[in-house]
Amino acid sequence: MKLEIEKTLVISTGHISLEDNEKLAFASRGYDTESFIVHPHDNGFKIQVNLFFSEDLEQMYAGFSSGFIKCMMFAFINDCTCINFDSDGPSFDFLPKYEW
Repeated sequence: MKLEIEKTLVISTGHISLEDNEKLAFASRGYDTESFIVHPHDNGFKIQVNLFFSEDLEQMYAGFSSGFIKCMMFAFINDCTCINFDSDGPSFDFLPKYEW
């Protein structure tokens, strides 16, 4: 038996803005998901890290906060296939934090 294991970064929703949260909730209902796929859960969102979809990250993440973009890039750099924004997830000092 061969296991297929995907690496997921779990990170606090405090690293995304309230506006990011609203956009992700909208995208999770099947709207405006050309750039990435969003799966909602009780404490946040799980997103596939697909930076290869676009060479223009500014266009891909237009309207999202710098915190969201930096989190996505951090996950990509660490070879994660997904990022799980979770209200109980860990917070990192080197990433922007937002008050809701």
